[in-house]
Amino acid sequence: MEDKIDEYAPTDNNFNPKKETWTCPLDITVRQKISDKHRLWKSYMRTRDPTVFKQYKSAQNAVCKDIKKVVKKHQLLIAKQSKKNLKIFWKYINSRRNGRSDIGDLISYDTRGNEVLIISNEDKTNALGQLFSSVFTNHHK
Repeated sequence: MEDKIDEYAPTDNNFNPKKETWTCPLDITVRQKISDKHRLWKSYMRTRDPTVFKQYKSAQNAVCKDIKKVVKKHQLLIAKQSKKNLKIFWKYINSRRNGRSDIGDLISYDTRGNEVLIISNEDKTNALGQLFSSVFTNHHK
């Protein structure tokens, strides 16, 4: 019996209904405005009515404004608590710093004139450094 339970019964539930990018839950009024915005967008996509589109745009602007207020309030709270609790401050700073590279693969030419595909971040840094040093020269000597 234990074998069948281990085989067929789920052992872990990793379902998380919250959006991962939000550090704190949104207020019920903001969530209601987001829901209204989605409802207006669906209505616009069904009817293609310009008045519904105007309503959608105003709802979109209101949601954006409210989310900016929430973010600003959160940042102000962190700033006020930063003297007493450095952990909150550094947690926020580290959450904003991304170590990923947004530079795509580069195509460069070697000394013989052959095309070379640059993939690694270090090689990209060297190639762009050489390019910028050749472009930006000091003419005032």
